[in-house]
Amino acid sequence: MADISGLKINGLAAREIMKMPAVRADLVARGQRIARNAEGMSESGNARYGVVAKNLEVSAHVFVQTADAASIASNAKHNSLVKSVDAGKG
Repeated sequence: MADISGLKINGLAAREIMKMPAVRADLVARGQRIARNAEGMSESGNARYGVVAKNLEVSAHVFVQTADAASIASNAKHNSLVKSVDAGKG
């Protein structure tokens, strides 16, 4: 493994990268995969999950949340959102 002990991170540049539109778009795509996977766990097929993207102080963030009563019930019963996190990888 390479010795990186002398490596210095430019914090301002790192924060700017984490706020870039391409990074936000990638996070939104990951959030949408998580939401679709969670929707697939619904027995009724009516559960909908919302994806909300925000640029916070340090970086872009994406939140996947229940969007209706069916998704609230499905998530409570199946723990759909937690089980769907792996769908966002890649």
